[in-house]
Amino acid sequence: MSRTTVLAHLAAFLSRIRGRPPSTGTPGTTARSRQLPAVDELMRRLPMDAHVQARGLSDAMQSTGVTLDQLWASSFGLGGNLSRFEVEGYLHAVVPLPLLERDVLAHAHNELTEDLPDPARAPYSWTLDP
Repeated sequence: MSRTTVLAHLAAFLSRIRGRPPSTGTPGTTARSRQLPAVDELMRRLPMDAHVQARGLSDAMQSTGVTLDQLWASSFGLGGNLSRFEVEGYLHAVVPLPLLERDVLAHAHNELTEDLPDPARAPYSWTLDP
């Protein structure tokens, strides 16, 4: 099944659970053109790729001076279940991590740097933009 087909099914599902009927479009429009706004909305809300998030965290760490040991200890304190070796592998884009662990690392970094003036923020896997 293609990515577009999967996203179209997700858009129809979201329309059903939100209580809105899927759009029927106007005469002369194709099914694909009717689904594009919903597909675009879903694409904006898909989780960030792991390597993009790892790069953002690594860049933020370099910018703020947070060390690997500080990040690991802070993430462990927040409930993270990673070894120091796994964190280092993730930062070098060698070890893939689940979304939750990636977000714990991002949150650990952001907590460590919240008192700095204008700190570089580590990205989370999901955006909350409307």
